Amino acid sequence: MTPNEAWNGKKPGIGHLKIFECIAYAHIPEQIRKKLDDRGEKCIFIGYDERSKAYRLYNPLTKKLIISRDVEFDEAEHWNWSSEENKIEGLFFNEDQDDDDFINQDEQGPQQNLIEPSSSRNNIETENPEVQPKEVRRSTREIRVP
Repeated sequence: MTPNEAWNGKKPGIGHLKIFECIAYAHIPEQIRKKLDDRGEKCIFIGYDERSKAYRLYNPLTKKLIISRDVEFDEAEHWNWSSEENKIEGLFFNEDQDDDDFINQDEQGPQQNLIEPSSSRNNIETENPEVQPKEVRRSTREIRVP
């Protein structure tokens, strides 16, 4: 028996409680999203907000904490941390490699691809084959006079 049950004489409602670390989809308002953007953001439910009646969600792809009231839960599904589609490439590197191997492209500056003319290209004779004009496509529809 809980203290709330002893005081009120009935069991407290627990329908609002959700399974920890289940998949949740946070609604993205129309003012923020564009025409073809997703209406919801796939996140992980990590708890309840202390200051408001809202849910705390974590998006592991963007690594941001979201506090939202407009949330849809999929309690049967959990985040698959080992899945390849959920990993972000390029954030981690092998510790055996030196830091010198990783060069920031902004520091390099623009690269120019220079092509030197080769003498063999100048020696090639180009033949202009006669180009025959294509005939205009005609309609096969029968024309009836009214």
